[in-house]
Amino acid sequence: MASSVPHAGRTSACVTAGLPNRIRCPHCRTLLRYDGMITIMALPFAIVILAALIVHEVAVDVGIAWPGLFLVVMVLLTWVPVELLLALYLRDHRTLHRASTPPRSSKGT
Repeated sequence: MASSVPHAGRTSACVTAGLPNRIRCPHCRTLLRYDGMITIMALPFAIVILAALIVHEVAVDVGIAWPGLFLVVMVLLTWVPVELLLALYLRDHRTLHRASTPPRSSKGT
């Protein structure tokens, strides 16, 4: 049974983790997770990818050089604010739970 860890992470930890579900406790390095992450992540991710593909098609039609690079830049520029908003939502409306046991320390043995 997973134990609750209320607000154990900072929002900046969520953003630097790459995804809001890759959070580690700063003290014991235990992997933490939010409930319902698949549902919460799937919809915004699908919207960002769909918007990026539409922008890519427009870039090709307009004649922008290197539309693939343009696509990558657009995905990154779109995903960062979405991820920040997700992190803020998760922090305010969800509870962190322990997802794994802390790694063993190699000190002393």
